[in-house]
Amino acid sequence: MQRLTPWLTLSPDAPVDLQMHTSNSDGSCTPQELVDYLVKEQFALVAITDHERVDTVAQVQRYAAERGLHVLAAVEMSTNWHGRPTDILCFGFDPAHHGLGELARRVRDAEEHWARQMLDALEHEGYRFARQQEVLKNHRGQPKNAGDIYELLLQHGYVHNEQEFNPLFEHLVASGLIQPYDPYRMTNDLVAVVAAAHQSGAICILAHPGRGGTYPRYTPTLLDQLLAEVPLDGIEAYYPTHSDEQREEYLAYARQHNLLVSSGSDSHGLRAATDRAPIKYPARLSQQLLERLGVQLRA
Repeated sequence: MQRLTPWLTLSPDAPVDLQMHTSNSDGSCTPQELVDYLVKEQFALVAITDHERVDTVAQVQRYAAERGLHVLAAVEMSTNWHGRPTDILCFGFDPAHHGLGELARRVRDAEEHWARQMLDALEHEGYRFARQQEVLKNHRGQPKNAGDIYELLLQHGYVHNEQEFNPLFEHLVASGLIQPYDPYRMTNDLVAVVAAAHQSGAICILAHPGRGGTYPRYTPTLLDQLLAEVPLDGIEAYYPTHSDEQREEYLAYARQHNLLVSSGSDSHGLRAATDRAPIKYPARLSQQLLERLGVQLRA
């Protein structure tokens, strides 16, 4: 696996995207399908940041290199900080350092165990999944996470959206067939992840700080508290759902605190009309981050 890209020089307007996902975690496209799309669309450099998939980076890089696409060593780690779910993008880690990989495997194992319990509970309740092998073909027919369970239910017509999934899940919990979904078992402590990532030579970026929903909105005040405890290197200021006001606020905060800036689409698929496709961000938006990763921009 290639940690850095010291030989690569890009123009300031070269199209890059520093966050996207494949079926190796919770995306709908295989790595090959995504890479082929990125090559067709003439992306210059990308980061495929599959959740907790430190172990698949080298394979993805090899396939991309055969197609002439530069792919950074990157992963998105699911963490919690004082009970707040917080995703961290780690760029340029050393695969020989096992700390980050061990933390990633812990979360993957917990998610897979929970998904299999959920599948057993559904089958106990009479749900049948005749197309399981086909629907989960990218995972050899076995559910690896909650997203796979949702996809099984969706593809077999038992639910039509996530709003219908939640009452079903609550029914199984109330019936004692499964344990409540415990986010602490499905994430790592933020401090531990950043420490392991830094020890492996990685750069740590706070993902989608203004996304909201199940994630906290990181205001400047909350960012102050976070950075007082955790030595993050930067923030993902350019993100599709950030408002113009949020983006400018994060950029100003990054300048004030000498933080690196990242730009990512968080694309999870290319098949449905509702899927968010990768975004061609100009490389200059994340120049300092790219330079730390060995990528030079022409003047």
